[in-house]
Amino acid sequence: ATAICAIYSPTAGAACYSEAHDLLKKVQTHPAAHRLALMLADEHKPPEVQHFGFQVLLAALRARPSTIHAHERAETKAWLIGLLASDRWVCNATHGTKFGGTPDGDAPMRRVFNSPPYVRSKCAEVVAELARLDWPEEWPELKPALLHAGGTAGAGSAALVLRVWSHLGDVLSED
Repeated sequence: ATAICAIYSPTAGAACYSEAHDLLKKVQTHPAAHRLALMLADEHKPPEVQHFGFQVLLAALRARPSTIHAHERAETKAWLIGLLASDRWVCNATHGTKFGGTPDGDAPMRRVFNSPPYVRSKCAEVVAELARLDWPEEWPELKPALLHAGGTAGAGSAALVLRVWSHLGDVLSED
């Protein structure tokens, strides 16, 4: 996690960046990259680490020949379906901004997403890439999961679902 955060740090020196970049390339080509990606993309990790986890998974899905076996793809699909249904993408309203307030003295509400937009976007790319490979024949659960997540959850989930459909349209038009 430290190496991943180092890449995103504006104060990291060239040597630190180079070392971190080399380490990350090794993770992407590791035989257990799929398992590592799922662990890195866990919602309890920092956003930079989550983003990298999705990048590793995307690289494994796009590798030729594929480095993800059928049982790993099934595990990934189940994990992604669970992710779509989770509250990870929900927008939480919190008090506490210092700008203005309401007449009764409360601080105005501020929207805070559990995962930032760049993490949601990378997740959507992963879902779309796996859908390109397996949907609809080998992943019939995807469409109902997307419809459910987009229709019942908050703004973060809806944004994720719309981004999945957008990426899916892009990747399908490329084939």
